[in-house]
Amino acid sequence: MSDTTEVPRQSSENDQDNNLERTNSLKSPDVTNNIPSLFKLAAEWQINNPQETFQNHILENDVLKKINEITHLIRESYKDLSSQDGMMSKQQQEKMDWDLFCTVPVNIIEQYTKDMDEIYEKMERLAKQQRLWCESAFQIDVERCGDSILNAETWMKKKERHLEYKNIEMERSANEIKETIQRLTDDR
Repeated sequence: MSDTTEVPRQSSENDQDNNLERTNSLKSPDVTNNIPSLFKLAAEWQINNPQETFQNHILENDVLKKINEITHLIRESYKDLSSQDGMMSKQQQEKMDWDLFCTVPVNIIEQYTKDMDEIYEKMERLAKQQRLWCESAFQIDVERCGDSILNAETWMKKKERHLEYKNIEMERSANEIKETIQRLTDDR
């Protein structure tokens, strides 16, 4: 089956070569047919494999050589790993300590709970002290207010007594003036 598929390709290449030669000879009869066909160039390219020569030329650069060495080392290390069933050597593996894996979170949670309880107790003590300070400040304010009201009340009572005394004095003075005026008017 592969033989039959290659034969038509060769015949088509030959036909195209002949067509190119005909067109070249028709265009310029003076020029000899020294120009190889495109298909011949492609065939030579694949046979000679110039890609390797270009790659070797490019790899002459030091940086590219180092990159090539690194990729080669990486490939070798992957080969070593794959030869060990995709696992690293058993000497390098550490066993998982499941007890430690389970106890560490429990210890963290216990420590967190303990710290939060201590903080809550401190906050309760501070809140109690704050309530005591507020209550004592309120009591002091009440006493001061009571004292100032009591002082104002006593001052008002004294002032009222003084005004009553003045009123009595003025009434007495007014009565004396009235009596004196009446006596003077009666004596006349």
